[in-house]
Amino acid sequence: MTDRRSTSRGRRSSVAAVALLSAGILAACSPSGASSTSGGEQADVAGAKAFIAKWEAPQTTFGLPPMKAAPPRGKRIALIHNNTPNSRSNLQGEQAAAAALGWTTIPFVFDPGTPTGLQDAYAQALAANPDGVVTAGQDLKDFAATARQFAAKQIPVVTSATADPVAPPLIANVTDGNQTALAARIIANYIVAQKGAKANVVMFSIPSFSVLEIFEKSFAEEFHRRCPGCPFKAVPVQITDIGTKLPAQVVSAVQADPGITYAVMGFGAISTGVSAALRAAGSSEVKIAGEAPDLQNIGNLRTGAEDMWVGYPLFGMGWKSIDALARHFAGEPTEVDTTSAAPFRILTKANAPQPAALPEVADYPDYFKKLWHVR
Repeated sequence: MTDRRSTSRGRRSSVAAVALLSAGILAACSPSGASSTSGGEQADVAGAKAFIAKWEAPQTTFGLPPMKAAPPRGKRIALIHNNTPNSRSNLQGEQAAAAALGWTTIPFVFDPGTPTGLQDAYAQALAANPDGVVTAGQDLKDFAATARQFAAKQIPVVTSATADPVAPPLIANVTDGNQTALAARIIANYIVAQKGAKANVVMFSIPSFSVLEIFEKSFAEEFHRRCPGCPFKAVPVQITDIGTKLPAQVVSAVQADPGITYAVMGFGAISTGVSAALRAAGSSEVKIAGEAPDLQNIGNLRTGAEDMWVGYPLFGMGWKSIDALARHFAGEPTEVDTTSAAPFRILTKANAPQPAALPEVADYPDYFKKLWHVR
């Protein structure tokens, strides 16, 4: 999941609410192809394997139609991102895409751990009076005052990795809550396919990000649909805990429940230092999975330190964000940039690129240039 996260502390999902949700999900009839444990619980392993089959092969398209004509040149685009690895990959993709269109970019990169970093970046972008804005992982509520000014000036904004609906100033959300929910379902099915009724999951995520609330809820629903009796626990963490307190939190959760088989991460950077901490604690059999890996995660797949990630093309999604602005400036509909499916791919040790690389759609710059009628 593009990284995609704000510093807001205003929203905190309730672990109790997730537990209630999980307990009530589909204690229904046993699915076909189920595997049984000695306790009689069942897991739909066959259904899980069938579900993930589509996502094991490289994805080949962004599902976008060609534009009717080339978009206008000479636009100035503000790019607002935090300094996490995934967000920087988005930024680099956006810069390359804008250059292909003859546009100028103005980057504003902030540290999400600083109290005013996010607000300052959006204020500076507004002061630059750009023709358009691209951002990622920042909920609209976290820059609401600036967003209203973007709307008043009719400056279009493209976002990604949020749950925000598309409404002014937003013209597209290229990885919205529906896409995040799909990534969560892929991970849930993968784990059931691997472990059957022995699957036992603890999730570490940052519930102040609305899109990660969707991730957590969707995972729990799909996990318990495939395996109604499988344990699931969600542990909320803070963005400032990444690489500091969080590895110890994972170890503590695993030691409290030795039956845990998977630790699931809301996005790649959350796993920083986790595999080393598990090894040091003698718990290296617990596997790490999640969505939106960065290059370090993909390298860890190659060594076996981590087990599975649902990857998507962070550079390519940067191009897709610019595509939405291209269509907007050409007077063409931008809905397709929100509704077209993200080209997810399951990455494991068996198919992780060497050297580490993001799972991009092949020849994606040429793909977009053809859509835009530029060469």
